[in-house]
Amino acid sequence: MELSALTQFILNVNMALDAGYDVTPDEVTAHILRGDLIPFLTDMCCADADLMAQLFREHWTERTERELIELLREASTNQEGTRGIHRSGMCFLIALTVEAIQRRFCTI
Repeated sequence: MELSALTQFILNVNMALDAGYDVTPDEVTAHILRGDLIPFLTDMCCADADLMAQLFREHWTERTERELIELLREASTNQEGTRGIHRSGMCFLIALTVEAIQRRFCTI
């Protein structure tokens, strides 16, 4: 998984959030677990942002989705199951992706 793909994904999610697109953390979790997060995001955002939809597809891989599923499973056993985010699914998705970057690229 490329760091640039993950950071581009964060920028795309942030752009969608700024444009007014949002869902709940539960919806994000459900779509990740179903394996249709990217089609869901592109369908939700493509009316106003075809380029964003294209970038979602280009920069997302099965490995990235598997890592987010792993994080969600860990989050479900964590006392702060939503990483402290309770209202915005897009913010929750950004937090999960940042955590995926930390797990993959940062050694502590």
